[in-house]
Amino acid sequence: MRGKYSKAKLKKEILQEARVLGLHRGAVELMVDRVVDEVDTWISARAVVTATDLDRVTSTKLRKYNKDLAYWYSNRDKII
Repeated sequence: MRGKYSKAKLKKEILQEARVLGLHRGAVELMVDRVVDEVDTWISARAVVTATDLDRVTSTKLRKYNKDLAYWYSNRDKII
């Protein structure tokens, strides 16, 4: 994610990755709302956050709920 942080943009990115994996949208929406809130809390405690930091923290938070989605999200810009 480049540019200014946006909760809506982060949520959209995670939902797109979940769709690629074929995860049920209803379950994913609940999980994503929690993850985005946790990431937002983490960000609010920092003056500066890099895109790499944001990706790492998002993946860590996702791992609590779905390890496959966390892996997919953390490697979305890489060739797997």
